[in-house]
Amino acid sequence: WLTRWISPDSAGAVDGLNLYVYVGNNPLKYRDPTGHFPLISWGRFVSDINAYKANQRALDIWVGEAHDTPQGNYLVMNLDSEIKFQNFITESVVADVNDRPSKNPKNICTFCTQEEMQKPYPRFPHLTPKEAQELTESSINVDILAAILNSDFIGRDYWRDKAEYERMRSRGSFTGSTLVLVGALHTITNIRPDENENPKAYPAFKYMGENPSIATTPKSVIDRFVDDFDILRTSATPDFGVWVEGKYNSKKGMFLAHGPEGIMREIFGDVIEEVPMKLADLSAPEAVHPILQRRSTTV
Repeated sequence: WLTRWISPDSAGAVDGLNLYVYVGNNPLKYRDPTGHFPLISWGRFVSDINAYKANQRALDIWVGEAHDTPQGNYLVMNLDSEIKFQNFITESVVADVNDRPSKNPKNICTFCTQEEMQKPYPRFPHLTPKEAQELTESSINVDILAAILNSDFIGRDYWRDKAEYERMRSRGSFTGSTLVLVGALHTITNIRPDENENPKAYPAFKYMGENPSIATTPKSVIDRFVDDFDILRTSATPDFGVWVEGKYNSKKGMFLAHGPEGIMREIFGDVIEEVPMKLADLSAPEAVHPILQRRSTTV
């Protein structure tokens, strides 16, 4: 497992291709004549999600991360800042059956000092002091979120606990809209690396939850591990998705929003496209000026 998180960077495997922004329900629509994958703004993503939830509809959003980088933590905090969630669930493969995230501020702030934050990360010794500090700081913010919301762990016994989901349901961990943070293998692959793991864990967002669910996987994570991910993807029912700019139009924070066609189309309309089986074939976003196409006057 660890080799996936320290494997060579494969960001250069995908060429940058031009993208166009689609605007649904608009007489003047942006079209991409080359068929490249669509890109929408953070503002539109949040607006579409909140519009879907406006009629008291619950929605679960799963964030797929690389455990040795802060990007997943940043995305979790940005989502929580603009979308209402009742629950927060985070991965812990070593949590006991009844363990829950701490609600004690003293426990959370154990690593809040500058000295503690700059210490080497035991799980990830390859991190520089600066990288370790960024990861620790972002993890503290996530721990604070877990202390505020109804929270739980997922992935117990290295994802081998097959009774975990039903226990979580029975204690209300998925009642209401839920924000979930897990390793990206559990959002974007559908083959178990280990046959002893819970078959519902790949992808977990489709099989573990009481509500309609979508996933968000940072582009940086996809770029870095695209070869590893593609080995564990089959031609099962495909996801549909859309690239989303990071908050404040950040390219560094860009992510892929993806999920079953039905819920994705209900939320985002016709902007979505089928995600290719091989993520290496997923065109990388590059913002350009849109081409305007007049709506046809014929029926």
